[in-house]
Amino acid sequence: MTLDGVHPAAAFGFQRAADAYRRGRPDYPDEAIAFLATALRLQPGRRVLDLAAGTGKLTHSLVPTGVLVSTQDVTIRRWAERENNVVHWTELAHGGHFAALEAPNAFVKDVREFFRQISFAVS
Repeated sequence: MTLDGVHPAAAFGFQRAADAYRRGRPDYPDEAIAFLATALRLQPGRRVLDLAAGTGKLTHSLVPTGVLVSTQDVTIRRWAERENNVVHWTELAHGGHFAALEAPNAFVKDVREFFRQISFAVS
C-alpha cells in the first residue's frame, strides 16, 4: 500500500512506529473479550460505537470498524487496517484531528452511512 501525498521518509517512519506500537501493545485476553461480549449482549444486529478507540485492538475483536479521517490523519490507514476489521473508510477534505467537533455534519453523515453499510437502519 502506498501513502499518497505523504513524504516517503514520513511514511517509512510512521510504519516503523506503528509496527513497534502494535507489537508492544498487549492483546486483550480471550476471557475478557468473552466477558464483554456476554455482559454487553453483543450479537449480530447489535450497534456498537467506539469513539477514540486508541489502538483498536479491542474493537477489532468485537465488531466491524468504520474510519473517518481528515487530511491530517490519512497516514493511519495501514495501521488501522492491520489492527481493525475496517469495512468503511472515509477521508474528509476539511477538518482536523477532532472531526466530530470541526466537521459535525460530515461526521454524523459518515456514522450513519457506516451503519447503513453494515445493514443497520439509522435515522
